[in-house]
Amino acid sequence: MLQDVRQNMQRTPTANAGRISLDDALRKEIRSQQQQIRNLTDYIPLEGTVNEDAYIIGPGDQFLVGFAGTEEEKYIVPVGADGFLILPYSSSIKVSEKSLRQAKADIIEGLSKYFRAQDISVTLVSARLFVVHVTGMVSLPGAYVVSAVDRVNSAVEAAGGALLSAQLSRVKLIRDGDTLAVDLNRYKTSGVLASNPTLRDGDVIFVPGFDPASAWVFLSGASFTDGTINIDRGESVSKLISRVGADRDRIDFGTVNLIRGGESRLLNLLSDDREVALASGDSVFLSLLPDSVYVGGRVVSGGSVKYVGGLSARAYVAMAGGISKEGSMGKVCIYRHGEKLSERKAGGIKPGDAIIVGTDGFYYVSETVKSIGQLGTFISAIYVITRN
Repeated sequence: MLQDVRQNMQRTPTANAGRISLDDALRKEIRSQQQQIRNLTDYIPLEGTVNEDAYIIGPGDQFLVGFAGTEEEKYIVPVGADGFLILPYSSSIKVSEKSLRQAKADIIEGLSKYFRAQDISVTLVSARLFVVHVTGMVSLPGAYVVSAVDRVNSAVEAAGGALLSAQLSRVKLIRDGDTLAVDLNRYKTSGVLASNPTLRDGDVIFVPGFDPASAWVFLSGASFTDGTINIDRGESVSKLISRVGADRDRIDFGTVNLIRGGESRLLNLLSDDREVALASGDSVFLSLLPDSVYVGGRVVSGGSVKYVGGLSARAYVAMAGGISKEGSMGKVCIYRHGEKLSERKAGGIKPGDAIIVGTDGFYYVSETVKSIGQLGTFISAIYVITRN
């Protein structure tokens, strides 16, 4: 396309030229390319402005090269498969593997032989598409098409997402023979983009799974990743929690249970216990902060419900489906830190309380009468049978 454009040039511009003479065919070509430029904005969504120092140019990237003058000219110029960019009025230059900032500087330098530098504009208008490979503990391992602004987690999700046995804190990114460690759990829980790097042409992403031959622990409770997890030699409980991306805002760090050899030990990670080293086969249970209320006893659907300040015991019972036919609100007890309290003595429901609805006294009487009646019927039946 650019060769056709060049053939339609009336003359070659000089170093001081502000514009060149254009015939109708060239004007039509320029208008067509300007429309293509407007369409390019719909191709690939971006997170924001591209970092010119971090973005690496590759085949398929598209630049908008413009020349200011009496009549402005703009050209869409793609990077070829060989990494070279064919510039209007100039020779080709290699831009592949260079940062966006360096590539733009080289393009302007190449064109400054024909135009004043202040009249030249160079913009990246479309990020390239390429193939990466996602392997390991994902639903659909294979090759996937991504863009140069996509990140590792995007490729993992494109592959159907990680399996339950995936060790997301130990993802490996293989690039140009080097292996980079990627902690996707840190990205998921803390939003650290450095733990979710952008992709490049030919990247291979390996999501490891549980290795039974290596040291492991079983982690459960208020963690981001429940299940069996491999550990490093001498890794502490606090470092494990940080590595797997546990829901740290909800963990009660003062009551972490470490079970080893059948014996349970209560750890306070707010003290020196945070450096307790794990051993293979340990189980770690992370307790939640008491931000809920337990409702049980004679209710329709007992269990934990979210704590809401100012609600009465009756309101929490309603949140548990209401009282069953056997229960009575007159038999409600509040348990707080192991102590049994009446509603009046409790002085309102607090986080961590347990509300237990007792059995209605009338229910006991009716069930007793019903049992006596059934017993009488049974005796009468035996009497009739024996008489016959």
